[in-house]
Amino acid sequence: MRNFQSSLTELRALRLDANAIEDLSPLETLPNLVWLHVSENRLTDLDGIQSCETLGEVLAARNSVVDISALTTLTGLESLDLSDN
Repeated sequence: MRNFQSSLTELRALRLDANAIEDLSPLETLPNLVWLHVSENRLTDLDGIQSCETLGEVLAARNSVVDISALTTLTGLESLDLSDN
């Protein structure tokens, strides 16, 4: 999986909704990500996206997120949906 991830460093948008995802740490290797949709998963935190400093929009509705501390480094974040958490 690591080799596959390293080839995605220029990825700008990623949609992973409704996949039973519990961990976003693999996204640490995506520094150019601008748009992320991870709604309807099993997330309790957003750890892993703090290194995606170019993120402008995060949709993480309908999870179980209780810790949003990973958002503090995202100074360019313009849109955030954490509804139904």
